[in-house]
Order: sequence, then structure tokens, then C-alpha cells
Amino acid sequence: PILLGNETAYDRVDNVIKENIQVDIGMTPEGWFCVKMPVLLPKKEKGNVNYIRGFLYPAMRKYFSNHECFLSKDCFIVYKHIYDEKRPMRQWRDHDNIEVNIVTDIIALYTMCDDHPYYCSHLYCSCAGENDRTEVYVVPNPDINKWIEKHMHNKTLKE
Repeated sequence: PILLGNETAYDRVDNVIKENIQVDIGMTPEGWFCVKMPVLLPKKEKGNVNYIRGFLYPAMRKYFSNHECFLSKDCFIVYKHIYDEKRPMRQWRDHDNIEVNIVTDIIALYTMCDDHPYYCSHLYCSCAGENDRTEVYVVPNPDINKWIEKHMHNKTLKE
């Protein structure tokens, strides 16, 4: 609120975010849109989504200032929650307790004609990795089995 009316506020906030939260955005070699965030998403009703909005909107805005938006009409939005392999299993979150709505809304704004179930299905998975992070993919419906084959290596979902 103290930055309202300051014409350089967005640029200053974008610079702080750029320096502190590195979001990787782009297309995979398979042609899937991907966002990689170095954080786990907050718990529903207990976490604060404002910090996600604070770094994801500027990162997406910056990416799409140099790339054309596309509006997928038949896709999956895939959430891959990666937990630090040192984290105890009891600290992993159930998929229905993770706040994904704000991320879906931001990504849909640039990559989907709508996130309505007619146009977009959701897929959630979790696995262990070197550190906590969240990856989100927009995968055309015909490619979803290919995505699953590539990312779901084995039954334990270890990377």
C-alpha cells in the first residue's frame, strides 16, 4: 500500500522478486509450457497466497512480454510437487490441501482459453527430489500419457 501512486513501484518490486525468487518459465523440448518455482505451494486456508501472486505474476508478465501468449483449448494443467528427500514423509501435503487456485488462474491467463473443466483437466503428483519446489505444466490432452511416462519414473515417484 505504501507504494500506491509511485510510478516506479512495479519495477522496484519486480527487481526485488527477480533477485530473490528465481522462477523458470518456458517451453520444454516436447512443446509443453512449464513453470518451475523454488517453493512448495501453501496449505489451503492456512497459507498466504499473496507471496505466490507477488512473484508469479511479475515473472509471467516478463516472460510473455517477449513471447506470444497461446490459448490451449484441450489440455491438462499438471502440478508436480517435489519435496526435499530429507523431509519426513509426514510433512508431505495431501493434494486436496494444497492451494493451487491462484497459480492456475495466473497460468491460465496466459496459456489457456479458460480453466473450465470443459477445456482443462488437472493432474497432481508428488515425488522426492533434491529440494522443495513446484513444477507446473500445461500439456495438450493428446500428450498427457507421454508426460506421465517421462515424469512418473517408478512407483515410489523418486526423481
